[in-house]
Amino acid sequence: MSLFYDNKQNRVYVRRNQQNQPNQQSRNINRPNQRPMMNQRNNQNNIFNNRNNMNIDDSKVDEGVNIIDNLLNNGQNNSNNYNSDLVEMDVNEFMNQFNNQKQPQNNNQVNSQANNQQNNLNLLEGPRGMPGLRGPPGPPGPPGSSNLDESMIEELKNMLKEYSDNSKRDKYNVKTLLYGIKKTNITELNDKKLSSSNNLKIMKNNEIGSKIIFDSFYLSPNILEINEYSSYNFIHEKKVEKFINIYDESDYQYFPIDYTPSGFPINIKNNKSKYNNLIITNVSWNIIQNINDTKYEEANILGITPNINEMAYKNINLSINFELHSQIPLHLLSNRENIIPYRNVNIKVANPSKTCLFKVQNIKINKLNGFRENNIVIPLNNFYNLFNSLLCVRVSLDEDDIYYLKGFDANEKLNYGHVPFSQFILNFDYYLQ
Repeated sequence: MSLFYDNKQNRVYVRRNQQNQPNQQSRNINRPNQRPMMNQRNNQNNIFNNRNNMNIDDSKVDEGVNIIDNLLNNGQNNSNNYNSDLVEMDVNEFMNQFNNQKQPQNNNQVNSQANNQQNNLNLLEGPRGMPGLRGPPGPPGPPGSSNLDESMIEELKNMLKEYSDNSKRDKYNVKTLLYGIKKTNITELNDKKLSSSNNLKIMKNNEIGSKIIFDSFYLSPNILEINEYSSYNFIHEKKVEKFINIYDESDYQYFPIDYTPSGFPINIKNNKSKYNNLIITNVSWNIIQNINDTKYEEANILGITPNINEMAYKNINLSINFELHSQIPLHLLSNRENIIPYRNVNIKVANPSKTCLFKVQNIKINKLNGFRENNIVIPLNNFYNLFNSLLCVRVSLDEDDIYYLKGFDANEKLNYGHVPFSQFILNFDYYLQ
């Protein structure tokens, strides 16, 4: 028995094979688009081989063959075709008749099994083919919705940041330091009049050739409170000189001379640990200037400059310098390579350059109060006989900002202004790495 399917005409041909078939070739010619019939012997051999390779149940094969044989007998009775061994019908009709004859034989099976068998239309199941190409992506779904408002999202961000900060504190033993200077006697009575000019003033301090140098002063550990009258300007007491980094001539600093800075002691080495970096982070500050509120724009730090018959107010940047200082004099250090970099051979008196261990790191600020969480890194190296150092903070003005304080007095003579303040408080976190 042979079964052929014409996929172009959607027709099925069932034929009972015989040894001698008359006019076989003419019948094939009368059916266009029909696939050529395979040699019976080859067909049988392929079927047997497939059955052996795929372990097909012979009983199911015989059952399917019997059903098709019944269809062939029914087709012969209903057909007037001259060939009694060939039945031609539409594929849908063939499937319906096949299922109708197969159904009575499965009455003893449960309904779920009968439905599965009715959907299984294969007589001989061949090897599975290659998977097809992936179909096009479906349309995007509707946008998701969230019940979180902006305030809740910000609160979650703050919680995560707080958790991260606490984890860092536990891991690195983060500590907080406070520095500051404050003049408490803000007003005074002069000739029966109240005066509010009781400020500390960053002023012109020195001249080196054509270079103008302004005051450079250190903030005290904790807060230094000064209770003096306006004539006493604590930060202007010491002369400032220029010192050049001998390992990097493009780097220079302005230190007050005849002065030894103070700061918080930092343990940079012990018997168990030797650290590579000092990390400063979360820097915050608060500055008070007793200047008329109308002069401010967005709480900027202001400098006051003479402008012939009036005073001009200029936005100014201040530099905050972070320095590590040795508590051992320079001549007692056994190895001085790459440390104590700032030198001025003309200055013989005590000054911060003689104890400043490493290159100074700094930030610039231009607001009366603010916060910086960026890390400031001070590398630690070559401190064979140093276990402790002092972390000091110095405030200064760069040359670019000094230029903006240039002005003229009432006689049109070149003069320089000043930066007033009554309080400068700074705090930050630090840890060793």
